[in-house]
Amino acid sequence: MPKLIRKINRNRWTNLYEDCKFSLYGDSLIDLQSKTGKISFWKCDSDENIEHAVIALAVSGDSLDKIDYSIIEEAEVTKLGIHIENVIGKTPFISANRLHVDLSGLTVTAIHNLALTMHRTGQNKRKTRREVVDLARSLKGEMDLSKLSQHILTDIQ
Repeated sequence: MPKLIRKINRNRWTNLYEDCKFSLYGDSLIDLQSKTGKISFWKCDSDENIEHAVIALAVSGDSLDKIDYSIIEEAEVTKLGIHIENVIGKTPFISANRLHVDLSGLTVTAIHNLALTMHRTGQNKRKTRREVVDLARSLKGEMDLSKLSQHILTDIQ
């Protein structure tokens, strides 16, 4: 079953109360900031695709670092009535860009429901800097190296 991936800051997704999976800080909504009612996600149907999506996110910045991300079942999102549009990503990781999607038509209520669903049913994961560097190095043949920052190029050589 396909999963959707979103880069997050996992410190924002901590429970307000240890015994309650329905309470989280409003700060978590920072990770779900929309632009014209759309939020960028990555649609993955295998562990390999998840790793590719995570590295696509990682190499889009100026330097490689640890990366936190949330994984949620696509079915959980479609249950909310949220539309998923295939939109080619614009990262240096050319072959992973096909995994990119936008969640669209998002209202405040939809984003609220998405946040609660991610918190309740999603899995928050982290790749360490070492894992990110090693994966990026092993996948550099699939990247447009001219679009990588000098820091990232140095890390993956």
